Amino acid sequence: IDRIVPIAGDISKPGLGISKEDEEILVGSVSIVFHLAATIQFNDSLRDSLQYNVIGVREMIKLCRKMKKLQALVHVSTAYSNCHMKNIDEIIYPLNVHYDKLISLLDWMTDEQLDLLLPSFLQGRPNTYTFTKALAESLLQNEAKDLPVAIFRPSIIGTPYHEPLPGYI
Repeated sequence: IDRIVPIAGDISKPGLGISKEDEEILVGSVSIVFHLAATIQFNDSLRDSLQYNVIGVREMIKLCRKMKKLQALVHVSTAYSNCHMKNIDEIIYPLNVHYDKLISLLDWMTDEQLDLLLPSFLQGRPNTYTFTKALAESLLQNEAKDLPVAIFRPSIIGTPYHEPLPGYI
């Protein structure tokens, strides 16, 4: 724990909102990245969910490519990214729409227009959270082929009762 140093950032901003000084530290010293940042609101707008859960992942990939000592990028997804399916294997399933096409809609569509189209994108998923987590997996598969990536799909993430600290995530 004494090797973990918190830094300020914002996944919704370019470069993850990380200062140049902090980026230099990360690029020069980090070897393992655990990417957990996301919106976990099940019914956030498609705009917000794409920003946090997809575009934020793309920004993380950009940062990881700069890291001189990178050994692993562990992306935390969700067991529910393919919850619309009866049986789920440890693969990344194809989607009915490419993440870049959805991201491009953000430039010219209103939230109301996106809401009207949302049911056609979800492919039976119940919400924007599960959908955008699946999109992020697809993005990782396509754009991080050159990086040592692992995707972890937990069913739930909670805080510990006691160790290392109460409430520690």
